[in-house]
Amino acid sequence: MTVSGFNQDVEVLGRTFHLQTQVFLQPEPCIRTEVFHGGKLMARREAAIDQQAVGVDEAVLRQMMKAQHLKILQSVQARAKRYQQRQKNRQDGVEGVPAAEPVHPETGTATRGAALQAADDGAQVEIALSVRRLFERFRQRLDRAPGGIADRLGVAAKQLDEVLASPVFPKIRVDEQVRFHLLNEQLGEWLTGTGDDALGRRIWAEIATFNDYLAEVNNRSDLAAFDRDLLRWALRKAEDEGVNLRLLEHLEMLYGRDLELDRLLDEPGAVTQDEWVAHFRRVLAALG
Repeated sequence: MTVSGFNQDVEVLGRTFHLQTQVFLQPEPCIRTEVFHGGKLMARREAAIDQQAVGVDEAVLRQMMKAQHLKILQSVQARAKRYQQRQKNRQDGVEGVPAAEPVHPETGTATRGAALQAADDGAQVEIALSVRRLFERFRQRLDRAPGGIADRLGVAAKQLDEVLASPVFPKIRVDEQVRFHLLNEQLGEWLTGTGDDALGRRIWAEIATFNDYLAEVNNRSDLAAFDRDLLRWALRKAEDEGVNLRLLEHLEMLYGRDLELDRLLDEPGAVTQDEWVAHFRRVLAALG
């Protein structure tokens, strides 16, 4: 069976991208959406097709393909607007930024806590957790970058290369894949060009804006639900049994949720039971 795909040019953040969605039956049936810029692949998202659906008529498969194409197109456009607003807020010195949308990411749906219960969508939450860890490593290393613009951009280049090479990268949102690629291209051109300070500062400002944006991963509904369930369970365990190795292993999945909690996880031996309980309650209160 051959199903014609969807092809569309779309302008996002002042650049023209080509969005292409197709059905592939081999090696595993899937619907694949790819984003190109200047002929270069910038992002990819695949959704598996149930084996039983492969035998249905072409119209049904085409409708499934159209739904994915439109979903990704609309999500990219919507988040581009929020990203532009964040840039404007930074330039204007406004503290507040648009809140993250209360819908699930393309990588998953809301969950009851897959680490604690056999949630049906546990695999999707596991992806979301790995994405958060990837973002947090990127953000922490940028935050520790040296003061000079050339040194900071050198650190950023190394961290961007690590993100792009990560096996987790294809699982993040399409628009985020695109932003990582664009920043990497800009930075590569600067490093191999004249190294103009003014341009370097503009590139760093874009990286800083995107770095702030990545912190919003914790607001995504599947992660918030997971963290809330895990913290409630951890609080009960800490109050009843104290903090043991098994509990700490589970708490590693919260890494990136809260800076102070991250510090405790880095040096757990120096933390008392009452301190753990107080921090669990504090983070839970912030989650609502």
